Amino acid sequence: MRRLRMILFVGALVAGCSDPKEDEAARRESYLSLERFETTGEPSLTDLPPIRPASEIPRTDVLPHMGGEITRGRNYVFCATAKLAWDAFGVQKGQAPTDLAQAMSRLEFSGDDLNPSCYLTMKGSRAQVAARMNEKFPGVEIELAADDPSAMISYAYLQKQLPFREKFDRLESPLEFHGDEGATPVAAFGVEKFHEEGVRETLHRWQITVLDYKNKDDFVVELNTLSKQDRMILAKVPPESTLEMTAVRVASRVSSGYQLGSEKSLLQEQEDFVVPIISLGVLKTFGELGATALAQVIQFRLDESGAKLRSESDYSYLGEDGRPREFVFDKPFLIYLVERQSEHPYLAMWIANEELLETADDSAE
Repeated sequence: MRRLRMILFVGALVAGCSDPKEDEAARRESYLSLERFETTGEPSLTDLPPIRPASEIPRTDVLPHMGGEITRGRNYVFCATAKLAWDAFGVQKGQAPTDLAQAMSRLEFSGDDLNPSCYLTMKGSRAQVAARMNEKFPGVEIELAADDPSAMISYAYLQKQLPFREKFDRLESPLEFHGDEGATPVAAFGVEKFHEEGVRETLHRWQITVLDYKNKDDFVVELNTLSKQDRMILAKVPPESTLEMTAVRVASRVSSGYQLGSEKSLLQEQEDFVVPIISLGVLKTFGELGATALAQVIQFRLDESGAKLRSESDYSYLGEDGRPREFVFDKPFLIYLVERQSEHPYLAMWIANEELLETADDSAE
């Protein structure tokens, strides 16, 4: 039996008369485009969250597509490496299509949605995959399911680093995250009662773009990182029926959002911006593919330094009332990462409970 296995790791971050909005945008771009070595805390792929079986996070759904329903009180995690490995494997003759296989086939995502420098996908022997990985991502350790170096596998690997130009503050007081089972104190980062008094505060302001704001429980923001090819969107919004529909609805608000550099798009005096730290490391095996089996590992972390994602996958034949606005992610919210030239996220998560958040106790250790 040929075996293919998928592992995905994630945990994440400018003469004459001129238009002040254009000046603001230019200054922001100038600051965010400084060399990476000048950042105050670039995230490292060496300290990603440990991997645990999906059975240990029973209130989280890990699916290889975005068409599943969002269920009240449950997290939903998607990463595109499963799709990449699935496509590399190809359709097997005589295979009856399962619901999961059909859902993956409907998913609109391919290698064209990623910069070639950040991923690898191929079909070959374990030895061939290891050699190609060593060429493209030297030093990265991979674990393939097949013991036989000549065994054929379909393999996908993805890694991303999205560091912030200036680290945000790790907040001393925990954030009370309100899930279906009540409030849980979790670790958080951001800005409390924003006040611009120096370069650091200016950088923090420019690292946050408000795209749309209806009220404290319905808004969309972008966190700007030093990765010019990636976007990190966070949306505290009422969910649609599926993760895909929720992301599509949020994307429409992103495309029609506030003009960059306008007052509405910037954090204002005394406004709060607070995000819980996301820490995910999970191994999920999908046995619903008939004669084939797919395994996926996802590691993702978002904290005050930025976001980081690393993925390996194998597949085997088997406010406008005058008061300060509030941008506090203390209730269910969406986060997705997408390359700027693409409409299709390579990572999307609906966070509805504390299983994927770093608790205040964990942060204190």
